[in-house]
Amino acid sequence: MIIRRIVANLIDFIILIMSSAAGVYGAALISGMFHETSRALDTLILISQICVIVLIPILIQSLFWIESTTIGKMLVFTEVRNTAGEKLDGYTMFAREYLSKVLTCYIGCLPIIFRKPAIYETATNSKTVIKIKR
Repeated sequence: MIIRRIVANLIDFIILIMSSAAGVYGAALISGMFHETSRALDTLILISQICVIVLIPILIQSLFWIESTTIGKMLVFTEVRNTAGEKLDGYTMFAREYLSKVLTCYIGCLPIIFRKPAIYETATNSKTVIKIKR
């Protein structure tokens, strides 16, 4: 199970990097749309670029969060359950996967290596389990 969790986190990290790169590309396209700019328009363009860079990774992963999984977890056949054994909702998955993992630069994943619950698992009262085939 530890190998599955590490591989799933690596896949999710690679997806995050690729989707962030797509966000940066989209942000560059936004800046190329305007030739004549003013101070107010520059500020609006900057805010729009930041939103694009942040929202593209969230939108890509959120398709899987509603199913209580991520792209990496889906590929290694695991899913996230709470302590009662129920699937998590999308908001809890957002808090778990984006706020707790990405904003801590994946440092919260380090206890997994020592077979301890990760910080985001403790914060959301959840755990990663093997997906049951139906």
